[in-house]
Amino acid sequence: MKIEDLHAIREIVRTLVAVIEEKDEFLRGHAERVALTCMDFSRKLGLTQKEIETIYLSGLLHDIGMVYIPMGILHNPGPLNADEMAVVKQHPRVAQKILSHIHVLSDTLPIILHHHEACDGSGYPDGLKQDEIPIGAKVLSLADQYHALMSVRPHRPAFTLEKTIELMLRQKEKFDGTLFKEFLHFIQMTAKATPDSSKEKLSRNAVLNIAKEIVDKIRKEEIDIPVMPRIFKDVQDIIDSPTATQDDLVRVIEKDVVISVRLIASANSPFYRGNSLIRSVKEAIPRLGVQEVKDVVFAIASKRLYRIENDMLKMLFEKIWQHSLACAYCAKILAKKLEWKNPENYFTIGLSHDIGKVMFLRFVSTTEFMQKIQNVSDIIGYLEEINITLSGVILRHWRLNRDFIRAITFQEGATFDKFTSKAVLILQVANHLADHIGYGIGNDPKELASLKAIPLLNIGPELLHTVGEEVKTVMQSVANNF
Repeated sequence: MKIEDLHAIREIVRTLVAVIEEKDEFLRGHAERVALTCMDFSRKLGLTQKEIETIYLSGLLHDIGMVYIPMGILHNPGPLNADEMAVVKQHPRVAQKILSHIHVLSDTLPIILHHHEACDGSGYPDGLKQDEIPIGAKVLSLADQYHALMSVRPHRPAFTLEKTIELMLRQKEKFDGTLFKEFLHFIQMTAKATPDSSKEKLSRNAVLNIAKEIVDKIRKEEIDIPVMPRIFKDVQDIIDSPTATQDDLVRVIEKDVVISVRLIASANSPFYRGNSLIRSVKEAIPRLGVQEVKDVVFAIASKRLYRIENDMLKMLFEKIWQHSLACAYCAKILAKKLEWKNPENYFTIGLSHDIGKVMFLRFVSTTEFMQKIQNVSDIIGYLEEINITLSGVILRHWRLNRDFIRAITFQEGATFDKFTSKAVLILQVANHLADHIGYGIGNDPKELASLKAIPLLNIGPELLHTVGEEVKTVMQSVANNF
């Protein structure tokens, strides 16, 4: 395959997956998990590299037809009636119609069209049997069913691994016999690689159900989404305006006394301080620079989102705040070192990337679920997973740049390559670098050398060390001013 064809496929798939994400928050994680399982299982089966790539892409796009399914059906909390089910069964044909105009995806069409077929002929849309079904569709069917059972749905909670296997065994006639046995062995071996997997799944289910409840309440407008600090938008509008002056910026900032005081304190901190004492916002702006002022204002305003009354969660909130701020500085300073344009954009991404955790914990603190938590460490391990969904909801509401949102909701297990956006790459490095310099939330930091983004950014340990040391200096100097 030509490199330009590969590039075209990547861009097309990203665009189409973004369409799925806009339709339903829970389809995002499902598509990626299904695709990764398809890829790993296909390798175990010894399929060719081309077959593996085609099945992986099919996994990413298999639900694209769902964009035409009414929301009322997708989020129906009860069993679907015959008419509703008939609408759902159209999604493979809809997907085929959407993708048939894209030549580079032609190999995925039969796989996506037939991934709901069953070997006993009871599937749809064509009622194919046994060898009439492409092997890629058989693999996709197994992975899709597995992850559907392991995930929360509007009408039920997620099932445990044991219950999932039991339910799949009850309908084994629908699957290819040989592939089904291989797949059961594959998922059991994968589960054994994770210590205490049964206990983890039970706790994970409880946490995911809470996340689903939050999203449902947001859709019904029963709970409020954290509001993006208005002053950040006002400052950005002034910076973007060709006719605005420094005095305009001063007036906007001085409307908020707390932010004004803390901005002045930041300008007088050891990291920024010059030869004279800063006494006003007007004096602080030229010392910091307009873009730095924007970052500092956003940080000060965002800190307000991290206030909570619950004593058990106060320390965790502070850790998440410190981690987000350190991540923001890691991203911005690394972007500067790499001589990228608009490095302050990466500060915004870093500072925003954990907002879903904040919303989840705020909600949990007011529910009976909190009574079941004996130690906050019980839920820290699951915060990353729920953060992807909830951050996407909040940041879309804030109308942040689409690339920013994509970077924040991009999953660790997703495919990284030379076409992956800079925002995704730098956030992965910044996120883990913040952990390494002492601003982690609770888990052991991941080895930086193992990050997929490192070779793609062409950065070495010396640069990472330099950035880390600079960020530690900034944090020690200005973090308390926020």
